[in-house]
Order: sequence, then structure tokens, then C-alpha cells
Amino acid sequence: MKNLFVTYEIAKQLKEKGFNEPCLAVYDITQGNEQTAKLHKHPADCINGDSIHPAAITAPLYQQVIDWLFEKHRICIMYSPQKNILEIDILRGIKLIKNDIRYS
Repeated sequence: MKNLFVTYEIAKQLKEKGFNEPCLAVYDITQGNEQTAKLHKHPADCINGDSIHPAAITAPLYQQVIDWLFEKHRICIMYSPQKNILEIDILRGIKLIKNDIRYS
């Protein structure tokens, strides 16, 4: 099931761009080392960035990110079963986000 969640690096960039949607899991970096961030399913059904430990980052599903990029920023990402291609497309989409522009 871990393969359904974005990588820590993508989650970190999403947080910087304002992603704060409810997620099923978080990346725990309480040990202070981002290289060893661990994916944990949160005990509650869903959690957003406002209600977690400051040393944790929400871990959205790939599909959540695709939907968020389109709904909030009108950036269209086509799903690819090849994870590396999907990650590259998502990272490109994140780079297109301007922090001051959002669509609703």
C-alpha cells in the first residue's frame, strides 16, 4: 500500500505550496533526519497539516495530488502506471504553482 502515497520529497514540496488536504498517512521526521522519514498511517481516519506534529508532513495519495493540482491550480497531470514518470510529471506540476494564485 506504500506505493499509493507520494514520496517524502513530493510531500515536502506540496506542503511548501500550500497543500493541506486530509490524508490517511504522514511522514514522520521526528528523528530530525529527512533521509529516514518513515511513512505511518495515522490512527485517525484522515488528518490535515494543521493537526499534526510540526516534525511530520502529510502523505497524500498520488490521486489526491493529481486532483488537487487540477482543482486548485488548473494543472492537469495524466495518471501513469509507471511511478517514475508520474513522479516527474507531479514535480513539474508543483513547479508551475505560483503561491499567490489559486482557482476555486
